[in-house]
Amino acid sequence: MEVSNMFKTVWQQLIQFGLVGGLNTLLTYLLYLILWRGVGATAAMGIGYAVTSLLGLILNRSWVFKSQQCWQKAAWRYYATYLTSFFLSMGLVHLWTQTWGLSETSAPLFSLVLTVPFNFILSKFWVFRQSGVKL
Repeated sequence: MEVSNMFKTVWQQLIQFGLVGGLNTLLTYLLYLILWRGVGATAAMGIGYAVTSLLGLILNRSWVFKSQQCWQKAAWRYYATYLTSFFLSMGLVHLWTQTWGLSETSAPLFSLVLTVPFNFILSKFWVFRQSGVKL
C-alpha cells in the first residue's frame, strides 16, 4: 500500500473509531437515563456499558477496521483491551487528582487523551489486525 493511502486509511479509521466511541457514549447515557429509576444507578450504568460495548465490538470489527478476524478471538481481545483501558483510566484519574492536584472534573477528560489513542492502537494492531500486520 502506498504511504499516502496508508495514512489516509489510518485517519479514516481514527475518525470512524471516534464516531463509534461517541455513539457508544451517547447510547450508554441514554440507556442510563431510561433504566436508572427502575434498576438503580449502578445497574443502569452496567447495562449501558454491556450493551454499547457489544455494539462497539460489532461496529469496530465490521465498519472501522473491516476485520475478518474470528469473532471469538476478536471479542476476547476487545474486552481485554476494554478492561485494560478502564483500569488505565482509573489509575490516571487517581494519579492526577491525588498526586498532582488536577481538578476532579477535568481529570477524566485528560485521561481520554491517553486512553483513546491507546484503544485505537490496540484495536488496529492487535484486536482487529489484518493478516500480516503485527504490533
